[in-house]
Amino acid sequence: MLAKVITRKAASRGFGEAVRYIARDNPDQVAEPSPEMGALNLDCPLDTPEDRQTAIDILDAMAAAARNTTARGPVYHVTLAWQEAEHPERQQIDAACEHVMKTLGFEGHDALWALHRDTDHDHVHLIVNRVHADGHTAKVPKYDWLLLDKAMREIELAHGWRHSPGPYVVTHDDQDTPIIAKMSRAERFARGRLEDGPRLTNAAKAAEHRNAGAPSFQAWLTGEPAQGIRTAVQSPGASWHSVHRAAALYGVTIQPKGSGMVVTATLDVGKRLPNPSFQ
Repeated sequence: MLAKVITRKAASRGFGEAVRYIARDNPDQVAEPSPEMGALNLDCPLDTPEDRQTAIDILDAMAAAARNTTARGPVYHVTLAWQEAEHPERQQIDAACEHVMKTLGFEGHDALWALHRDTDHDHVHLIVNRVHADGHTAKVPKYDWLLLDKAMREIELAHGWRHSPGPYVVTHDDQDTPIIAKMSRAERFARGRLEDGPRLTNAAKAAEHRNAGAPSFQAWLTGEPAQGIRTAVQSPGASWHSVHRAAALYGVTIQPKGSGMVVTATLDVGKRLPNPSFQ
C-alpha cells in the first residue's frame, strides 16, 4: 500500500471542495462512477448529494466553532492505494482508515472516506477533521509522510496485502517474525528492494497518480531522451549545439533560467521527430 498526503497551495477553511471531489459530486465528474463511501465517528448517511452536503455542514460547523485553528486549515486529506488486483472490502477500509488516524494522532476525530475502483489500483480518499468534537485542534505531525509509510507496512501485515516499496520495509528475524524497519534508499537498493530509477519530484508522483500510473514527463525524460543527451555530451567535440540537436530528436528543448535551466517538450511524450530541423 502507498499513502499520499493531498495538499493545496491555499489552505481550505471548509470541507466542501474536498468532499465533493472525492464523492464526485462536481458537475465535471458526472461521467465518473459513484464511489462507495463510509464515515468514521460521524453519524451521517452519505448516500446522496444532499446527505453529503449535510456532512459538509456538520464538519464546517465543528471547525468554525474551534478557536485558533492553524493556517493549514481543518481539512486533512490523504489517499491510501492498494496494489493491482487487491480489492479491499468495507471492513478492511474502515480498519485501514482508523489505523492511519491513530498513527497521526487523529483518533476519535470525525472523518469520511470514498473508495475509487476505476483505476488499476483501488484507492481510498480519507478526509479527516482536525478539529475534535471536544474543541481541540490536532496538530499534523512534522513527518506525517514517514509515519504513513510505516503505517502502510503495518496494515499490509495485518491484512495480508503485498508490501509496497517505501522507506519502511518488512524483514524477518531468526524466528521468521516480521519486523518493520526503516532503511535508506541506498540500503533498499543494495538489498534489491528498490529499482535503480530516477527519484521523482512530488509533482511528478502526483501526475502519475492522477493518470492511473502512466509515466510522468520527468520519468519519460530520464529514460531514452536522457541517454541520447548523455551520449551527445560525452562525444568528442561536444557542444551546446550537439546537445540541443540530441534533445530535439525527442521534441525536447533546453532553455536557461536563472542559475539553472528549464526542460520542456514540444511533442506528445514518446513521439520522436524523424528529421528534426534545428536552427
